[in-house]
Amino acid sequence: MSDLSTPATLEYYDELAKSLPAPVSDDPELRHRRLSTAIEAFEVLRPGDAYEGRLAVQIVLCGAHAVECMFEASIHREDFAKRSQEDFMRGQVVAAAQIRHDGGVTPRTKAFFHAVALPTDPAVINALVRGTSELLTMLDTFGGEQIGKAA
Repeated sequence: MSDLSTPATLEYYDELAKSLPAPVSDDPELRHRRLSTAIEAFEVLRPGDAYEGRLAVQIVLCGAHAVECMFEASIHREDFAKRSQEDFMRGQVVAAAQIRHDGGVTPRTKAFFHAVALPTDPAVINALVRGTSELLTMLDTFGGEQIGKAA
């Protein structure tokens, strides 16, 4: 048992009850089990004062929400894979726009887009920079904005 006063302990239990992720179904038994588990985890941390009590609540809630996120990721695995592909493609397009804006691959571009595979073939870079196709000119609408925000 912790050294917290009864009112403080009850306040932390109430905070846990209000902030835990909801169970998959609205079954009161599942909600009670989730809260009981959270309270037991809180008690194991044995907070000695109000500050430690606050930290204990945050630790328990972080763990509960992390498990909830992992559960959601396992159910919607295809959505996460699709999002990763879209993020990858978006990164490629933004990098291409920046190269076009800068007139080539600059050290600044390399530093900012370190996680993106930048083109190294001079012909590809030249086509990116000097190309006039409709698709390439669309890159001009947002090229240069990314590094400018980060710099």
